[in-house]
Amino acid sequence: MERYAAQAPPTAQVYRPPVQPTTQMPVQPYRQQAAGYGAPYAAQPGYGAAGAGYGSAVLGVITMLMGAVVAASAFLSWVSVMGYGATGWSMMINGASASGFSTRGFYIVITGEGLIFFTGFPAMLLGVLITVGGLVLLFRSRAGGIITLLFGVAATAVAAINIAMVYTKMQPVSPGVGLWMFAGASLTAIVLGIVGMASPG
Repeated sequence: MERYAAQAPPTAQVYRPPVQPTTQMPVQPYRQQAAGYGAPYAAQPGYGAAGAGYGSAVLGVITMLMGAVVAASAFLSWVSVMGYGATGWSMMINGASASGFSTRGFYIVITGEGLIFFTGFPAMLLGVLITVGGLVLLFRSRAGGIITLLFGVAATAVAAINIAMVYTKMQPVSPGVGLWMFAGASLTAIVLGIVGMASPG
């Protein structure tokens, strides 16, 4: 009897689909691109700096203009009575008298009736100093804002004292247009000084 070699039954072939390489979406580059969106524009030289420089120049010019108004107010009518007006300059140089008060000298007048009145010299001096603050602001320096603020406060105090004295001690004298311009330009200088201190530079 012939022996047959035991043959193993053929093994079943299991179909295995080819493994597809898995690819992951590059999330990080997209995030980086989103985070840097618009960065090329900001990175351009002069982008934003030109705008800041223009704003600083405008602020400086306006501040210098207010300083000029403060100084020029000394040459306009500070007090008026019955159609007669006396300027801060004339009070400083020639003196003036009305309703029992008299002015003389460059700086301040103090009488026995409690009248305190500044003549034109402080207005001209403070106006020049405010103008210097505006000139410094042209170079985008915060020091210009500090200068403008300090001398704007001083000019406002001088104008406020004069106006208060006119209303309380010098009736029927009334404040003239120059005194009101002095006060208005000084108040504006305070605002400009604050803006100048907050601006970069």
